[in-house]
Amino acid sequence: MQLNLKPYYWLAIGVVLVFILLGIIGNVLIPNGVDNPSWRKAGPYVVFGLFLVMVMAMVPIVLQNYLSAQHKIGNGNVPMVQFIARQPRLVVFGFWIMMGLGVAMALPYMIKDGFFTPSEPELASDAMNGLPDELYPVRIGEKWGYINNKAQLVIQPQFDRADDFSEGLAVVTIVSVKGETTIWKDGYIDQLGNVVIPCQFDKAHPFSENMGRIEIDGKTGFIDRLGRMAIPPRFEEASDFSESRAVAKMNGRNGFINLAGEWVVQPKFERASWVSEFSEGLAAVYTTVEDGPAGYVDKTGSFAFDPKFDYVEAFSEGLAQVRPKGSSKYGYINRKGEWVIPAQYELGMRFSEGVAAVKRSDGKGWQLIDLSGKSVSGVLPYLFVGMFQEGLAGVESKDHRWGFIDKTGREVIPTEYATVTLFKNGLARMEKGRVMGELKMVYLNREGKIAWQAE
Repeated sequence: MQLNLKPYYWLAIGVVLVFILLGIIGNVLIPNGVDNPSWRKAGPYVVFGLFLVMVMAMVPIVLQNYLSAQHKIGNGNVPMVQFIARQPRLVVFGFWIMMGLGVAMALPYMIKDGFFTPSEPELASDAMNGLPDELYPVRIGEKWGYINNKAQLVIQPQFDRADDFSEGLAVVTIVSVKGETTIWKDGYIDQLGNVVIPCQFDKAHPFSENMGRIEIDGKTGFIDRLGRMAIPPRFEEASDFSESRAVAKMNGRNGFINLAGEWVVQPKFERASWVSEFSEGLAAVYTTVEDGPAGYVDKTGSFAFDPKFDYVEAFSEGLAQVRPKGSSKYGYINRKGEWVIPAQYELGMRFSEGVAAVKRSDGKGWQLIDLSGKSVSGVLPYLFVGMFQEGLAGVESKDHRWGFIDKTGREVIPTEYATVTLFKNGLARMEKGRVMGELKMVYLNREGKIAWQAE
C-alpha cells in the first residue's frame, strides 16, 4: 500500500514559499518604518507553527522514500519494513501523535524560557541621562571594549575579556595560541584604553587600596599602580586589601599581612582567604576547616568576643550575619557580639543600604528587613533575593529568570533576563536569551530601560 505524496509535497513547498514571502515582507516594510509590536510578538509563534507543519508534511515523504530504499537493497522481507508497508497511514499518524505530545509538553517551558520572545529589545534614547562619567565593558562579537556614559564606543573591542574599572584601571585579558596550547594572560589598561601594565599574569584582580592582586605559577602577590612587584607572589592564595590588611594563606593556613607584605597576624586560621577580609575593623575567621568554632578578630589577631558560631560573615552597616553553634538558623549580631536580630532565618544576605533580604524558616519565601529586624516588605515570591546596590536588588524567579526589586519589595525591572549583575554607576550588565542558547548582552538603567545592547 502506497501513500499519495502529492498533497504533502505541495504542503511542504507552500510552507517554504510562505517563509520566503514573510522574509520579503519583513525586509521591505520594517526598514521603511512599517512595523507593529504585535507582529513582532506573534512572529515567532507563526514561524514555529509553519515549521511544525513542514515537519509533519515531511513524515510521509521520508517514510515512503525509506520503504523504496529498503526494497531496492533487498530488505523488503524484514518484519518492520513489511509492517510499515502494510500500515503506512498508521505509522504516519503515530509519528504525528508523538510529535504533538512532545510539543505540548515542551511548549510551556519554551514560553517561560523566552524562546518566542523577540530578541531585539528597543533602545531607550534617554536611558543614559544623568549617568556618571564612567566606562562600561561591552562584548561585541568575540572581543571586549568599553562604552562611555553616552553609549558611545570609546575603547575599541580588542580584548578577549574585560572587567569594570577600579581606581582608574581595569583588568583585561589577551589570549594567544602556541602550538596546541591556549594561553590566557591578564594585564591592566587605563581609561584611554592604553595597556599600562602588560598582559603577563596568569590572573589579575581589580585594584584595591592602590594594590593589584596577581597570580603567577600558582602563587599570589601584589603589584603597585606602575606594575612594579610590591609583594612578590609567594602565597598560596590571598584576598584583596581592605582597611590596609589582606588575608594571605601559607602552608594551608590564613594570616594577615600589611601593605608592605609583612605578617601582622601569623597564619593560623582556616577556610578560603576571601572569607576573612576586614570590614568595619573586624574580620570573620574560622579556627577549623569544618563549621565552627568561628568568630571575629581585630587587626592584632585577637578575638573581639568568644568564637561561638558555626558560620560567620563580614560586618556591614554595624551588623553581621551568623549561625550559632549547633543551629541551622541565621541571625545578626553587632560588633560586641550581641544579638540584634535573633537566629530565626533559613538564610540571609548582608545588610546594604539599610536593608537585608532574609529567607523565612516557615517555607513561605523571602522578605526584606531593616536594621532592627522589622519587616519592610511582604513575602517575596522568588527563589533568591540578592543584596541591594544603588537602591535595587537582583531577584530570581521560579522559572530562573532575573530582574530587580526596590526596597519595598516592588518588582521594578521584570524577571526576564538570563543573567544578572549588581548595579554600578547607574547601570546593570545583563543578558537576554537562553542560558543554553544564544545570549545577548544589554545594559539597563534603574528604570529598566535598555541603554546599550549588543548588535
